[in-house]
Amino acid sequence: AHEGPLTWAVGTDDLDRDAGLLTDAGLAVGPVRSGSRRCPDGSEVTWRSAIVGPPGTTTWPFLIEWPSRGEVRLGVGATVTGLRVTGMTLAVPDPGATARQLVGALGFTRVPGDDLVVTDGEVNVALTDSGTRRPGPAGLSLNGQSRGSFVLDGLTVSIAPERIAL
Repeated sequence: AHEGPLTWAVGTDDLDRDAGLLTDAGLAVGPVRSGSRRCPDGSEVTWRSAIVGPPGTTTWPFLIEWPSRGEVRLGVGATVTGLRVTGMTLAVPDPGATARQLVGALGFTRVPGDDLVVTDGEVNVALTDSGTRRPGPAGLSLNGQSRGSFVLDGLTVSIAPERIAL
């Protein structure tokens, strides 16, 4: 019954600590669960995760903790896509409150000049008012070797060439 991506994630190095911080901030956090999958090369990738927020909402990310870093945790090489997430737009019922909570509970910082854009230092999250619509992801920005926009399962995806500051 859903159109487009169902949720989004924030990676953490300490899932138990961050779940506790969110709970202390008054947010509902589900139980920590372990997961795994078998990769095409036969290796196994594992993770731990916890759902944040009321059931059925996509306003809040789920938290995910990977036991390893880089390509190993994905089970694929980074050269498979050559893409990197740089930003997303999320429609929520109260963008100001969500921005404050992301900054206060998850350690995001505000992007200068826009109170409704927060960042974890790598990915910018722009918050818009969902009005009467059900909240959910509205757009995703990627850096890669090509450029353009397309709609993927109801999500607008924009690709821009990687910019390297000299």
